[in-house]
Amino acid sequence: TIVTTRFTPEPTATPTITPKPTSTVEAKPTVRVESQTEKAIKKLIKPFWEEAKKTRLEKAKNDNEWSRRVDAELNSNRVNFLLFGYGKSIEPPNPNLIDVGSHTIISVDINTGQIDVVSFTHDIWDPGINKYRGDFGKENSAAKIDQAYFEGKKKSDEEGFKLMGKSVEELSGLSTDYQIAFQDDEVFTDLIDDVFGGIEIDIPQAFDVLGYYYKGQRKGDGHFNVGIERMTGERVCQYIKTVPKVPGKYDNSLEHNVRKSNALVALFKASMNQMKNTGFQLKMLRFLGLDILQKKIAHNFSWELAISAVKSLFGDQEITGQLSAGSNQNESIKFKTSTYIVDPAFGDGGVQWVLAQAAVNPIIDDFVQKKVFPSRIDPQGNLAIDMATTDRGNPNDNSY
Repeated sequence: TIVTTRFTPEPTATPTITPKPTSTVEAKPTVRVESQTEKAIKKLIKPFWEEAKKTRLEKAKNDNEWSRRVDAELNSNRVNFLLFGYGKSIEPPNPNLIDVGSHTIISVDINTGQIDVVSFTHDIWDPGINKYRGDFGKENSAAKIDQAYFEGKKKSDEEGFKLMGKSVEELSGLSTDYQIAFQDDEVFTDLIDDVFGGIEIDIPQAFDVLGYYYKGQRKGDGHFNVGIERMTGERVCQYIKTVPKVPGKYDNSLEHNVRKSNALVALFKASMNQMKNTGFQLKMLRFLGLDILQKKIAHNFSWELAISAVKSLFGDQEITGQLSAGSNQNESIKFKTSTYIVDPAFGDGGVQWVLAQAAVNPIIDDFVQKKVFPSRIDPQGNLAIDMATTDRGNPNDNSY
């Protein structure tokens, strides 16, 4: 008999390792220092915000579509100013002098004083205009969004602002709390010359431009060098309105609305740096007062509100003392964001050239086949439509 004995070794004890405590450094929260410029903007914007809250309640009550057009969360802490500058211009390939307008929303965060800018190409098709005048879907009827104000204005200034406000709210989701319409080569340039005595604009790259119209007169071609240039009102007009002399597609930084944003940055900086200057204050108030009397600027709010806000800011010695001429030069004055709604080949997207959109959107293609869009034949013999439409948009419903 064989007896097999199994030997099972005892398991080796695993030593217990006691971890040594390591010192940890708590991350200190980043404290954002509010700039004097932001303080000034918050001070300036407060009365506008209080008035806007009342106006929004009235719109929600009287306009069933307003709550759908406007994004409540997006607008909860900001007040918006819609600037509409317009004038005579030549837009290649069209050789004729035409009225061209440009929309820019200055959106101010009431809690931080920071500013976001949203601008739109004037080439966007606005079905709301067609529905307003009763020619929606008809041949060659498609109207560009910059014509909304003019279309409504045929009845009254109030109707012009109403139609334009609806169009921009539909496109952006931002409430058009305050609207200002002006002829840019009159009001804007006079403001630069008479109040500021010129402004300094930082030009990111050198470029040549085609001719333009200024106060009814045809001006020749021009050139801009890279770097900071101090410009008169007319020179600023040339900078923001002209078409670059570049064959084919040009760099995004040369787009009209990008150049306009550069000019607005320069204007804001000049304003902040002159806030304590008594001479500047008087010039600004006189400029506003003259425009009230001469009605150079159309607006949908009381000028008294604007003048009251400006006086309130001028009267704050703590803020204006910090923003006195020369003491604010090191403070960066930039827009928090700058968004340009245009075909993605030229900006931030949101819309697309009609023929490109028609290739992926059968609804838009149907409008093309019905010849709703004015068209032309380009130098290569191809069909060309110089309009844009919203990405995947359906013009047949009310949420285009």
